[in-house]
Amino acid sequence: MPPPVDRPTATVVATAAAAVALGAAAATVAARRRAAAADAAASPSVAAPSSTAAAAARWNAQKPSPVFQLVVFSCVGGGGDGDKAVPPSTPGALIFHPRRGALAELQQAAAAAVAGASSPLRLFLSLSGTGKGPFVELAPTPPSSSSATTDPDAAALGALEEATGAAKHVAVVYALPAASAATPLDDNDALLLSSHPGLVHVPYAPGRLPLLGHALLSQRGPFMQPAYNFAHNLFFSNPAPPEIVRLRLPGMDAPRGVVVDPTHGDDPEAWRTVLMTRDPRVVAEMLAREDVWPKKFDRPPQEILRDFAGPGLFTSSSDEPDWQTAHGVLPRLFNALRVTAMFPAVMTKTRAFVARWAAMLPPASSSDGSSIPANPPFAVIDHASDWLTSMTIDAVVLAAVGTDMKNVEKLAEHKPLHPFVTSFRFGLGFAVGNVSAAHEFGALKTYFDPTFDSKAALKRKYLAAKRECAEIVASLVEQTRNGELHGAGGAPNVIAAMMSDRSTADGTLVPVTSFYGHMINIM
Repeated sequence: MPPPVDRPTATVVATAAAAVALGAAAATVAARRRAAAADAAASPSVAAPSSTAAAAARWNAQKPSPVFQLVVFSCVGGGGDGDKAVPPSTPGALIFHPRRGALAELQQAAAAAVAGASSPLRLFLSLSGTGKGPFVELAPTPPSSSSATTDPDAAALGALEEATGAAKHVAVVYALPAASAATPLDDNDALLLSSHPGLVHVPYAPGRLPLLGHALLSQRGPFMQPAYNFAHNLFFSNPAPPEIVRLRLPGMDAPRGVVVDPTHGDDPEAWRTVLMTRDPRVVAEMLAREDVWPKKFDRPPQEILRDFAGPGLFTSSSDEPDWQTAHGVLPRLFNALRVTAMFPAVMTKTRAFVARWAAMLPPASSSDGSSIPANPPFAVIDHASDWLTSMTIDAVVLAAVGTDMKNVEKLAEHKPLHPFVTSFRFGLGFAVGNVSAAHEFGALKTYFDPTFDSKAALKRKYLAAKRECAEIVASLVEQTRNGELHGAGGAPNVIAAMMSDRSTADGTLVPVTSFYGHMINIM
């Protein structure tokens, strides 16, 4: 029987080695899915960015009835031991049960979620909030002779309220076979349950500062990539490295106006923190259990990037309907056979790139007339990032869409790059905070002209860049629709596939409103 809740039962990552049942962070997954689903409805067109207030209203409107968050660990044996209690299994199952739901429905949900279980089950709640004793059975209150109207589930629901109160959010429940336990829970069974490592909150990493959080850990280190410095400081240079830690970074919080309510499955800390682990078993669990750990793209800094790039494969959460539809179409276009067919296009642009760089070298010469010069020639390449960007985007667009933007050739001839490159680079830089008014408009105007609104000017330039990118994508769509563009080897290009191929995930076509986001992500 399916769980009697309006959200799918999920499985929690809980590795015994690290004793990591990711309490608050895991319990918030289903709640954060609502934010991504609400944002997926927004059009990726070039309209002004969606209102934060509107997004918050969508989030708050989708909150379900208050729920209990229960991690259920199975103590049910398999095979001939089905009626005998066994040590609690890991991982457990995360269940969201309505606070006004009936206890019988919770029993059914636990039976459906616990592998190898068959009704009836007896559920024992840990009152400590960590999985340790004391334990109380979640069972209907015996009928009262003094009051026929007494709620038979009142005592059990009261125990759940106590176990999930005081900001603990998550309750631990053990499911035992009905024939295994005496009434009440005997000492042997209590000892069996207490042997489980239980739940622990992931600790914060050391070095947390007010306002800055752990940001300095990303800057102190030998690497240019912030994530590498995090790993270096937390794990590799630490004589006693932790298995998993929680990081607090500036700017990470729930969007303004969003009501974060633990009784509805929300966890404030999940908005504010990220987890880092060095345990490959935790990573393997996360990859294998995408229903619990979907790829999320809904933090405030990510939403700014998504406003520019649209909801594409890289800038969407994997539990969004548009992502699931596109994921059933686009990966097929980059399988081994399709990529092999793209080799000629990629090689064409690679040869053009190498030829232009080689042409910048001075003539080779040698002191003794040999073919190998005594002093090999060299050249200084100005704006190397422009060359690398141009070669990459030329190759990708030629192979995937069938048109050559010729940015490599334009650079060699000192001509302006294709408008898509300049607009894309500015829009992306604005979204991630890497552009400044002083660089774009000059320091004199930015800092000393009292009539100049630098923030508004940057925003106007950003919207113009976004509009330019959208118009270019729309032009590519029209050229494909008219049969003017084809993919590698004459096969349908990426746009044609989105127009005609049905998703293996849900059998639908990719929505036209999603073309912009997917193309920007690819390009």
